[in-house]
Amino acid sequence: MGTVVFGVAYALMFDAAGSSSPATGLVVGLAHGVLVGLIMPVMPMMHPRMERSLVTVGAGSGTVGRTPDGEVRLAEPGFFGRGWGAMTPFGILMGHAVFGVVLALVYDGLA
Repeated sequence: MGTVVFGVAYALMFDAAGSSSPATGLVVGLAHGVLVGLIMPVMPMMHPRMERSLVTVGAGSGTVGRTPDGEVRLAEPGFFGRGWGAMTPFGILMGHAVFGVVLALVYDGLA
């Protein structure tokens, strides 16, 4: 469902920009990635299995932990997901950039 909703939103942005080139898709995707990275610190307020302080499970694992009563929880992602690892910001931006480029290519092929 999210892919459809975001696909329609990207298509509307392509129409507003007057272009559905891969370069436009890259810009829209990167802008979306930046917005996602900026709002990641508020995720613990919305996600029921995410909290700020955890006892981590496994060596070097900062993403999964357990509460004192043994319930598995996710660690807070922090700004641009840096709490989930040093490469997470890069992954967020690259994933959104690839999504934007692919969607632009598909949309351009359909238009």
